[in-house]
Formats: sequence, C-alpha cells, structure tokens
Amino acid sequence: MPDDLPDEPTLEEETNVSYGIKYGLINQTGWIPKSSILIVGYTPVAGEQTNTNLGLAYVGGWTFANRWMLEGAMRYTTGGLEEDDFNVWSPSTVLKFPVGDRWKGHIEYFGGFSEGRERETAQHFVSPGAHYLILPDLEVGSRFGWGIGDDSPNFF
Repeated sequence: MPDDLPDEPTLEEETNVSYGIKYGLINQTGWIPKSSILIVGYTPVAGEQTNTNLGLAYVGGWTFANRWMLEGAMRYTTGGLEEDDFNVWSPSTVLKFPVGDRWKGHIEYFGGFSEGRERETAQHFVSPGAHYLILPDLEVGSRFGWGIGDDSPNFF
C-alpha cells in the first residue's frame, strides 16, 4: 500500500450530563400562561471539553383541556471552546402530547445563537422525544434530533 494515503477518519465523541432545578412562578389562568425559571448545569463526562457551563431559562406555556402542552422558552448559557469563552442564547418551542397516563411525547424546535465567540454561530434543531412521569413533580426523558443548516451538527 502507498504511504501517502489519508488516515482513517476518526469519530470524536463528547457527552454531557445536565442537571438542575425548575421553579414555578405563575400558574395558568385562562389564557395567562404558566411560567417557570430553570437553573441548569452542564458537565462534560467524555470528550475533550472540561469546563462546566451554567444555564438560566424563562419558560412559559399552556396546558390544554386534552392535556396537550405548548411551551416556549428563552435560555442563556455560558460556553467555551479551548480559550474562547462566550454566551449562547437559545429560543425554543415545544409541543408535548400525552401517550397514556404517565408517558408524553414531544416535538421541539430550538436554536443556539452565540454572542462574543471568535466565530459566531447560528444553529437550528428539530427534536422528538419521550418523557415518563415518575412522581407528580419528577419526570425523566430522552430526546434526539437533527441540525438544520451549515452551523448545526447533523444529529445529536
């Protein structure tokens, strides 16, 4: 074999654990939406990144008579890559629908728009997922999704 062939492609894997707390501010009354604030931490557990980032969010939305939910949020997150520290603003909209008594499915749009980054990015995503209600105020879930546009990863 010739020595000038390119190296085999490599796959870089990164994994984050997210954790946090959500605090309800206002309960839904008619068309006045419920609202909450979230404080979230993101800590890498695999990959090259080592810095933990902080996220803050304001979430508002409605639960309809059929138990479907429509929510919107604006999130702020700190970010960093190597020596480049920056902010990320992330709007989102999600539609959740019941699948039985304890399960919900969802479809979500969200974006990530950097501020103060050496090379600014604008990322857009679509994400389905599923959630299981363990207790009235405790839910676990899973999601995956696709990026839309050149700045977005193809899949997560």
